[in-house]
Amino acid sequence: MGNSGRDIKRRIQSVKNTQQITKAMEMIAATKLRKAQINVEKARPYQTHLEASLASALAAAMNEEHELPTIAKETKQERPCLVVFTSDRGLVGAFNANILKAAEEYFAEHENAQVIVIGRQGRDYFNKHNLAYLADFVYIGDSPVFAQANDISQVIQDFYLNDIIDRVDLLYTAFVSPITQRLTRQQILPVGELAVPEGHQAAPFYIYEPSVEEVLASMIPLYLSTTIYHAILESSASEYASSMNAMRNASDNAAELIEELNLSFNRYRQRVITTEISEIVGGAEALG
Repeated sequence: MGNSGRDIKRRIQSVKNTQQITKAMEMIAATKLRKAQINVEKARPYQTHLEASLASALAAAMNEEHELPTIAKETKQERPCLVVFTSDRGLVGAFNANILKAAEEYFAEHENAQVIVIGRQGRDYFNKHNLAYLADFVYIGDSPVFAQANDISQVIQDFYLNDIIDRVDLLYTAFVSPITQRLTRQQILPVGELAVPEGHQAAPFYIYEPSVEEVLASMIPLYLSTTIYHAILESSASEYASSMNAMRNASDNAAELIEELNLSFNRYRQRVITTEISEIVGGAEALG
């Protein structure tokens, strides 16, 4: 066989090696996804009940005309801030591209918008396009902890209370299933009239001690940290699902390419054999 045959065999081996890598990465992502999915499912009930409790406390404070904490008061919302949740790694399919496209649409709607970036991919994107951001948080890790979300929450509250921003929206990918993930935009500041979560009944009347103002002063920071932590968990599970699907598609594409290369190699061998037979027959006729 000539150089062409050797080239095809080298390509087949190269694609097989790549396929082994993508299959291994798919298995790693699947293992991480199972853990992340469990964390998300455990966090959702707590998040829902916390929102319902805070909504009830806010309603009670407004009904009784109590003074709301500064962080809960409605403002003009002329200086919004978008918290963008991206991944630290690449090879996650369209996960980051979809988030960043949605962020661009947000900035088109809000000319004075600021941004806080979660994840290295988002930070690199804003640096590449020379776009300013208020803060960035990278390398959250495979097992995010509540303290990380609390740090992010503290920074956001500082910007808000120091009158740098007057509205905060989270933009993240919510996990629905290993196949389906949903882009989600959620306003967290100002808290204002927080709606009771869907499917939750309105809470009964409570007597708040020592006062509803002090209860809100404790609940609102907890709500912000918990909501950000929940967004990190959702985004993490969606990232692993997207990575798993991307690696599975890459493995399938590699299998198709190997099949095509094998067909090309077999056709090449057939041409070589046919040529050799023709030469033998031609030589025999010449001698005869």
